[in-house]
Order: sequence, then C-alpha cells, then structure tokens
Amino acid sequence: MPNITKINVPNVIKIGDESVYNLVGLEEITTGQLTSLGTKAFMGCSSLKVPPDISRLVTLPSYAFNGCAALESIDLTNKEAVGSYTF
Repeated sequence: MPNITKINVPNVIKIGDESVYNLVGLEEITTGQLTSLGTKAFMGCSSLKVPPDISRLVTLPSYAFNGCAALESIDLTNKEAVGSYTF
C-alpha cells in the first residue's frame, strides 16, 4: 500500500464504495462539498484525522468511516440518517 498522507481533489463531489478503503497512512483529504459518499469509502483509514467536507450529505452510509480511529471531529449537523457501523 502506498504511503499517501494527504489527498487534494477540490473538484470531486462523489466518492464511491471502498474508494479509499484501508489506506492506513491517509491523514487528510480535501474535496469539494460531497453530494455522494459510498459504503466503506474510508473504512480502515486508521490515520485519517481530517475527513472530507460532508456538510451537504443528509445521510452517511454504513461503514463509511469505520476504523478511522484518529478522526479529530466530524460534524453531523443536518444528518437525517447514519448507517450501521459508520464509525
């Protein structure tokens, strides 16, 4: 697995299922305001401290941030649903 610590994709608004799955060195990802986030998108990214901008999402899918033990904070304002084992 490559040792990627930061990803900067400011025009990305959709992240699919398992897109960054188990990228354990990832600490930060910068995206546009996401409109779609897939199941297990960041699962296993144990070093992730700064998540993508999820302010426009009304739901978080199952396992999206499961295993992201280093998350410093995540804003769940305006979320209508949070899937199983999201964190």
